[in-house]
Amino acid sequence: MDLEPLMRLRNIPKPTVAVVQGACIYAAWMLAASMDVIFAAEDAQFLPTNFSVFTVPWDIGARQAKYLIYDNRFIDGRRAKEIGFVQEVHPAGEIEAAAMAYAVRVAKNDPFQLRMMKHSVHQMQEVQGFTAHIQSSFADRMVRGANTDVAISQAQEDPSKRRLYLSVERARANRETAPE
Repeated sequence: MDLEPLMRLRNIPKPTVAVVQGACIYAAWMLAASMDVIFAAEDAQFLPTNFSVFTVPWDIGARQAKYLIYDNRFIDGRRAKEIGFVQEVHPAGEIEAAAMAYAVRVAKNDPFQLRMMKHSVHQMQEVQGFTAHIQSSFADRMVRGANTDVAISQAQEDPSKRRLYLSVERARANRETAPE
């Protein structure tokens, strides 16, 4: 994983919108987190974890981040909205139309003002240390990845099989044993 492309996406001066359907883990979370606004399908599945570009505390707040990453469980689109990662949730068949309608409304605004609004929000995050934190956690992740067995690699036994990741497999098991 490379930090630079995700930071470049985050810093596009125009508003950006993500539409999430299905699983949103690892690179998908990092990509969605690089956008300004996130729309999600009701049945989308999110897994906040300590991945290489660790924006989770910035996305949902420090205490909520700790609560969720310690528990290592998937959350659905509604829960992702409750914690502030997602701004709107719609049925899967309506999500793209809702996101496009929002984008059309936003595009009617003055482009310079939109750019300045985005700049001001990013400037606030920079004063709080956003980029320094992201770069530091990225370096930590690279060291951790080089010194731990992060993945269960079925590909070594059978190249046609997908790679399984421990945190995802644990989250799947946690979902199956979730308390009612």
